[in-house]
This record gives sequence, structure tokens and C-alpha cells, in this order.
Amino acid sequence: MPDHIGTESSRASTWPINPQDERVWKGQSVLLVQPSLPVAFTSCSDVKDLYHSEVISTSFEDTRFTSKQINNYVERETHGEIVDLVKDLEEDTDLMLVNYTALHGKWTAHFQAEYTVEEDFYVDEVTTIRVPTVNRLGIFFLNWDEELSCWVLVQQSVGDAMAFFILPDPGKMQQLEGGLTQEHFANILRTTDKRFARIHFLRLSISASYDLRSTLSTLGITRIFSNEADLSGVTEVVAIKLSTALHEAMLTINGKRTETRWDTDLEDRDWSKAFTIKFNRPFFLFIRGENTNIPLFVGKVVNPTQQELL
Repeated sequence: MPDHIGTESSRASTWPINPQDERVWKGQSVLLVQPSLPVAFTSCSDVKDLYHSEVISTSFEDTRFTSKQINNYVERETHGEIVDLVKDLEEDTDLMLVNYTALHGKWTAHFQAEYTVEEDFYVDEVTTIRVPTVNRLGIFFLNWDEELSCWVLVQQSVGDAMAFFILPDPGKMQQLEGGLTQEHFANILRTTDKRFARIHFLRLSISASYDLRSTLSTLGITRIFSNEADLSGVTEVVAIKLSTALHEAMLTINGKRTETRWDTDLEDRDWSKAFTIKFNRPFFLFIRGENTNIPLFVGKVVNPTQQELL
């Protein structure tokens, strides 16, 4: 574990820096511990080896400076995608958990043509907004699901992740949310195939922030935040609890695409027969690690101008 934070000049040296790490997906958990707490050495090793997380000794006496230090670290690690994660810190904080994940995705499909215009997005029956939309003509992995009345657009590689954008017919979102089981999702994967189409898709930049204390409490996980917490595997101090737990997720999918070898099959297509799919109403998205199959993002885009992931 890094040495505890002392003077202002020495504090920055305790924070890990990876300036050469330019992964498209960034995610990590950081356990911040008051320097006066003796942390078990095996605990630090286990956290790093098993959970790819950091344990950092941090003084919470100057809450304003510590908040800035944490925010600078997260902003640097996510290449500016996540800023100001920590808003307020309690002065009596001894143990704090910070978790973040950021994905900056690029399109990998082959396009014959593309352009960006402002188009209508139908938030609901009475609300229509104008949003930048990228119109693309090309070959995509698509599937029409008859049972759930929805189109599924699959991006096989968005960074080191796989993305699924699920567009239900108008008025069918509730049906989609109730019927999208694991078995049904597996069937979608089996039936997805290459098709040439015109896709109208948004420039996305959405995020979600959570105070995990309240979120976990709704699941019945409350003891870790109380005086009854048993954190003997983390520190030898008996009367210790987790004071704060924060999480933020950020998803950005821009209009750029990765460099891919040109598919000569595009030149032989009769593009007049390409059908059109417009993501111009609320849709569901699911993004998972391509190698681990672990969900990275699960959410619903209802109003893209609010930049919130529901």
C-alpha cells in the first residue's frame, strides 16, 4: 500500500499514475483508508490481485483537499471522462470506497457513406427534441425479434467491449423490459446476422452517479455501514465501518469509427434496397466485456439531452 499522505507536495506521489494506459474502457475500485488504521498486508495483496483494485492510505482531515485529490486521480485515470466524482466528504471518514467505469466507444462497422444532421427524437407521445444524429449506410450485425417487437444492433467491438442496442417498436418498451431474459438474450445472439442498412444513431454521452450506501441499503446490505460492521479482514481495528461508497459510470459513443479494412462486398450491394432503422425513440443498451462477458453498462436512453443513464 502506498505511504500515507503527508504534506501537500508528498500527497500526489501516493496516487498511482498510468499516463501511457489508453484503453478505451477504464474501470477500477479504490479503497481509501485513514493512515492511522493498520491495514493487513494480505488484504492489500488480495484486493489488487483478485479485484484489480487499489488500496490507498489517505488523510481525511482536510476534506476539501482530499476531495480534490480523489477527483484529480479519477479524472486522470479516465482521460477526463469522469470529473468531480466526490462532492462532499464527512470529517469523521475512516474508510471510503470509490468505484468508477468509463467507456469511450467507436464504431467498427464498414460504411459506404455517413453524415451527421439534427433529427427528431421522440421522448414520449408529447415530447419531441432535436438531437445530432449520425446517418450511416453500411453492413451491420442486426436482428429483428418478433416476440419482443424490437431491432437489435450489435457492435462486435467497442474498445474491448461488445455493445447491444435494442430498439423496441413505439409503446413496446415495457414489453421489452419484462421479456428480455437471459435465455431470450442468448437466442438473439444466435440469430443476429450481417445486413446492409441505413442506421440513424445518436452521438451518445451519458452518465450515472450513485451513492452506493443508499443503493445497497435497498438490497438489505446495511451492516457494513453501521457500528456492527465486521471488517477484520481489512484492518485490525474492531470498531470501524465503511463511511462512504460512491460509483459513477460514463458512456461515450462518438461519431468516429475505428480503422478497418474495406469490405469489397460493399461495392456489390444494391443500396437502393437497404432498409432504414432510426434510433429516434427510447432504447435499451447492454454493454459487456468481450473477453469476460461481465456487464459493464445496462441502461435505457430515454432523453439523450439529459445525459443520464437510467
